[in-house]
Amino acid sequence: MSANSRRIPSAAKMITKTDVDKRAYLPSPEQQNILRLAGIEPLEGGDQHAPGYEGRWTSGGPSGRYSMPVRFSYYDALRNPDRIPEPRMGRDIIDRLEVGKYLYMGWDGHHVLFSMHDSA
Repeated sequence: MSANSRRIPSAAKMITKTDVDKRAYLPSPEQQNILRLAGIEPLEGGDQHAPGYEGRWTSGGPSGRYSMPVRFSYYDALRNPDRIPEPRMGRDIIDRLEVGKYLYMGWDGHHVLFSMHDSA
């Protein structure tokens, strides 16, 4: 590994039909850790009350070249009062997701990075 290259923490999860149909992506525990590294925690109140964050949609994996900004929210969804709230992600990022592909999420120390691939 050269002095200029470094490993970017990343995690992947297969995108489900529920993620897309409900327009609320459920990040894996490992992806939740990536968001924590970025200083982002889920907020209460649902997507309409959550602030928008800007990440980067990349090509070539989480350490790939930055291609374009993407907006996302991160919030606790309480769909059933008898259950523990689940962290969800919404907004622009949902429009990019495809069922059956893998969403990779990484943190480079400045941006949350996203990319989608056919396999983990």
